[in-house]
Amino acid sequence: MAWDSVAIDADVQLGGVEQLLNPQMCRKVMEISDQAPEVVITTPLIEGTDDTGAKMKQEQR
Repeated sequence: MAWDSVAIDADVQLGGVEQLLNPQMCRKVMEISDQAPEVVITTPLIEGTDDTGAKMKQEQR
C-alpha cells in the first residue's frame, strides 16, 4: 500500500480507523522517497446489520 501511495504521489488517503497503521507507514515511505506525506482521513467503522456490533463487510462467496 505504501508503494502505491508513492507511485501515484497521493495527496489524500481515506480509510477506516482500524487501518490507521497502514496510512501512517505510507506517510513515512513518502517522506523517505522525498515526497510530501499524504493527508490521512479516517472514519469510524460501520456496524453490520445483524445486531452483533461487528463491522460491516462484504460476504465471501
